[in-house]
Amino acid sequence: MAISKSINATEAARNFSDVLNQVKYQDTSFEIMRGRDVIARIVPIGPVRGLRVSELNALFAKLPRLAEDDVDVFERDIEESVMRLAGKEHEWD
Repeated sequence: MAISKSINATEAARNFSDVLNQVKYQDTSFEIMRGRDVIARIVPIGPVRGLRVSELNALFAKLPRLAEDDVDVFERDIEESVMRLAGKEHEWD
């Protein structure tokens, strides 16, 4: 369970190593206060969400494949969605 604490800037500076350890090992977040204002937050890093371009082929290789019968239906669904988004549900009308 994540913990959130508020500390003043002086306390954060004096105990910076301890603050970082709590963030890393105890999933604690800190709001750093100066007077009555929050001036910064120190929070645990979340999971890395990026993907390198060089990893795309491996990602695509792992994706499920459409059955042959579903390809035309999927293409039609995409075309209809694009037309709806563009405000042209029936472009031929």
